[in-house]
Amino acid sequence: MELTFAALAFMVLVALPAGILSALYRHALLDHLSRLWALLGASLPGFWLGLILIYLFAVELGLLPVMGRGGLRHLVLPAVTLGFGLAAVYARILRASMLDVLGQEYIRVARAKGLKEKWVIGRHVLKNALLPVVTLLA
Repeated sequence: MELTFAALAFMVLVALPAGILSALYRHALLDHLSRLWALLGASLPGFWLGLILIYLFAVELGLLPVMGRGGLRHLVLPAVTLGFGLAAVYARILRASMLDVLGQEYIRVARAKGLKEKWVIGRHVLKNALLPVVTLLA
């Protein structure tokens, strides 16, 4: 259970900012990098990513333990390995959903009313764009 929740927390902490920023800065360098990361993350096998992370962070750098069970340090590598691929998929879904909502008429009306952009994004766009993400998460 703790590994599941840790991987889910990692996935949410990575996918939400990546999807939001990718949608807000469409066709910018940040969007292209985010989409490249999402493509690599979705296509990279989890066992291979796990081996690479173990080699880099445990063997070469010595920052994290290779195996065992204990504190948060023992949970980092497995949680990142499991959450990385999911984060890539959810970031792509959130980006597509946000781009769809950004094109809706009520978003133009909210902007025409003079609402600040952070309120339009936070209250209108993100609230409605998260529906597919929450549905898939459940």
